Amino acid sequence: MKRPNVLKLSADNSTVVGVTNKNVTYISIPNCVKTIGPGVFQGCRNLKSVYIPDSVTKIGECAFEGCSALENIDIPSGVITIEPSVFKYCSALECVHIPDKVKVIASFAFIGCSSLKLIHIPNSVTSICNGAFMWCSSLESIDIPNSVIHIGEGAFNGCFRLKDIHIHSGTCLTNIPYQIFGNNTNIIIEK
Repeated sequence: MKRPNVLKLSADNSTVVGVTNKNVTYISIPNCVKTIGPGVFQGCRNLKSVYIPDSVTKIGECAFEGCSALENIDIPSGVITIEPSVFKYCSALECVHIPDKVKVIASFAFIGCSSLKLIHIPNSVTSICNGAFMWCSSLESIDIPNSVIHIGEGAFNGCFRLKDIHIHSGTCLTNIPYQIFGNNTNIIIEK
């Protein structure tokens, strides 16, 4: 059965600029798309699954904000920056695959992803910005690769189940910023 097309594309078909139905449950983005525009799927509360092809190199700010039924996401291999608030309040999101080319996890990228249990930060990431994983209350452990040279304030604030932080040896991270873990006192940092 063919699914109706709910995507609005730019004139050259390279950018998703909107959706015609905010109640959609599944979206498959065509291979011609290179960019998912800012806020495109914002508030699609029934969206459970998205196929994003490797042709996509940019997912705009707040693109999936408030997609509270979204359970997992594979970020395409060409994406270099996970934009601000891109998965903000995706409260059902349990697993995210971040590809090896990503360098920056921007501010509040995963804020309020309260079901997020597993996140693999690849060795390409150099910056985890302010509040990037704030209120990811199901996150229990995290590995910070030695490529990370900056972690912003409150990056893991509100991650109340977070108990184990492993910072790889040889890291250039010299400063653990203010309120990186909020008031969580159960953290064990291994270096």
